[in-house]
Amino acid sequence: MNQAMVFLTLHRAELSLLFVNDRKMHAINKEFRGVDSPTDVISFPMYASPKEFPASEDFLLGDIVVNLDRAQQQTSDNLENEVLRLLIHGLLHLIGYDHEVSAYWARKMASAEKEIFDALTQIPR
Repeated sequence: MNQAMVFLTLHRAELSLLFVNDRKMHAINKEFRGVDSPTDVISFPMYASPKEFPASEDFLLGDIVVNLDRAQQQTSDNLENEVLRLLIHGLLHLIGYDHEVSAYWARKMASAEKEIFDALTQIPR
């Protein structure tokens, strides 16, 4: 994940990651989004906009919660790649991307996800 943050020039930012199962994600989704079902990833940004990011210090970007049960169900490739995709998706939400506001932003976010995923999967791990 650090490589993705460097790719996005967020090398001074920190974030927390939580990996959960369907049951826990269902509870989180219901409590914080009012949705009575599990989902694959949820992000909790610390800032409403990237314009609010501190300019001169390390800062906490936010939290990403990944549902490993959903990741396993959704993958036709391998679990590691699906988790990476979900982490990238969550990270983009933390920096202000929102695929739910318009078709334009959905396309922009999908393009950014692919670009970052492709770049990271070319780096030897």
